[in-house]
Amino acid sequence: MLDRVQLKYEAKAITKNAAVSAYLFTLLYLAIGLVIYFGYGYKHSIITQAQKGTLNAAPAAAADESAGVPSVHEGAHSTIEH
Repeated sequence: MLDRVQLKYEAKAITKNAAVSAYLFTLLYLAIGLVIYFGYGYKHSIITQAQKGTLNAAPAAAADESAGVPSVHEGAHSTIEH
């Protein structure tokens, strides 16, 4: 059976050799995750879809009129009495 000192040295040796690979694995995993995260966000952003002409949204004016929502020009300032 190993004594405590020998076990300690062996554990340090294992940790020292594995530390580099663990850091590299972590950085690689982070880089892949960030590429997927920002790639998905860019592909599905409203700005990108509008630039490509694939945005499936109703025009803002038609949406406001159909919902009975006052337009920007009919905001709170029009209800203030002078």
